[in-house]
Amino acid sequence: MTDEDAFLRKLLDNPADDVVRLVYADWLEERDRAAKAEFLRLEAVAEPDAKRLQALAADLDTKWLAVVSKLMIERCGQPRQIWAFQSRRITAHLRRTQTSEAPPQFEFECPKRWEKLKFTANPKVRHCEGCREHVFYCDTIQVARAHALRGRCVAVDLGIIRENGDLERPPRKMGKMLPEQYERRAAHMQEAQKFDPVSEKREREKQPPEDSV
Repeated sequence: MTDEDAFLRKLLDNPADDVVRLVYADWLEERDRAAKAEFLRLEAVAEPDAKRLQALAADLDTKWLAVVSKLMIERCGQPRQIWAFQSRRITAHLRRTQTSEAPPQFEFECPKRWEKLKFTANPKVRHCEGCREHVFYCDTIQVARAHALRGRCVAVDLGIIRENGDLERPPRKMGKMLPEQYERRAAHMQEAQKFDPVSEKREREKQPPEDSV
């Protein structure tokens, strides 16, 4: 195990330990890896500069970002999972007791932070023990939308330039919706569903060179 592997392992084991994060940042800076060092230091402060974080993350290795980033969880499947669990629990209770009185309800609290989730063998997938769902790290908005459409929880890379509603489903024309209302909604969603330049660049880099196809 290299020194850097040891730092990354410590961050996985103790994601809230900003002392490790800052020591790792110093180690990186001593080796002329200033962008990574600055990113780690920004993430260690209470209110980091979001624009600067985005600019730094846009040019950093996404495999590294998946390990060190502090991210919110979006499109959380917690309500769906809770309802399914509670439905099974209530059904079992009624069958067992032969009564119409439902058992007391319990609330589950999802951490909703990528860095606090249990890591798995895949560095881009973590597990939320609160809602009992896998959460997927997404390095492009295209990947995030694909997971969101499948009802999966996602943690979107900080390098992506976000738009309001960029993970929402395209609108369906409802019977009671006036044509002009639908058109306005559709136009807004079309704008939000555009691909940001960072995602486009990363998707191009995933493609094999033309001469190797």
